[in-house]
Amino acid sequence: MCNVSRPIGRLGVTAAALLLGACSTTNTGSGPNNNVYRTLLNTDAATSEVVAVMRRFETGGSVDPDLRVVADGSITHDTQAFTLTLPANQPLITDSDGPDNNNQLVDDTTPAITGTNVIQEVDNGYGYVQPLLINDPTGTNNIRYYGFAGIPLQTEDFPSSGTAIFNGTIGGNAPFEDWEKEPATLTATFDGANSTVALAAQNTTSGGVVVDLSITGAQFTGDTFGGGTAVATADGVPIDISSQVAPDFTGRLFGLNEDTGMPGDVGALFGAKGAVSTFDLIMLGTTITP
Repeated sequence: MCNVSRPIGRLGVTAAALLLGACSTTNTGSGPNNNVYRTLLNTDAATSEVVAVMRRFETGGSVDPDLRVVADGSITHDTQAFTLTLPANQPLITDSDGPDNNNQLVDDTTPAITGTNVIQEVDNGYGYVQPLLINDPTGTNNIRYYGFAGIPLQTEDFPSSGTAIFNGTIGGNAPFEDWEKEPATLTATFDGANSTVALAAQNTTSGGVVVDLSITGAQFTGDTFGGGTAVATADGVPIDISSQVAPDFTGRLFGLNEDTGMPGDVGALFGAKGAVSTFDLIMLGTTITP
């Protein structure tokens, strides 16, 4: 079976990048309803729906830090042309000619983004979901949308029972020290209307502080999940992560694991702010074994 979970390292970002993995496969109908799932780098003469979940960040001004944006789009596989339509009054993100030599889909319409950013702090290389960064220069301040985009799990393929364990990485802003490609596990337990999600992640800082993040009890609405209870500790001592901005956790399932019939990949965002601590993280993971 083709490896769709191969990280390809830390990449720079220009204008808007949908960072792509290094493999392509086509599901030929092993899903419960014979849906066809093509990975982002598949080159069939076909078009797939793309869904993005992002957080809105504005430099030079203020913005609700837990504001999320969901956008729909498509990818034409044989040309790799990509479009993503943001909500009302925001621009269409488009790339007409596919990945450049850095395996990025570069937005044709906006100026370059320079410097390190949060999407460089998670692994790139999952077949059905990738980190995403969009620059929107239309306002008086520099607005960026960052998160993930991919080939969504179809509603009829949502499992009615069982457990899916997504292994991956998590990165972004965190107390004491930023997280960069730290190991994380997301567990989805499927039980009809009672389906839940849990996330566990840990980072040991350069100063030796062990920071743990645990999220339990997140609930599904379709193939999207959110809510739950978030707890963070530093060397076992609880951290205030809610006094300024309440914890906000959301994610979505992507693609299909051909071997198990479970969802293939997952993307999740977590944000929270206490008196002296801030989390602003992206997690990507997969159930697909190389």
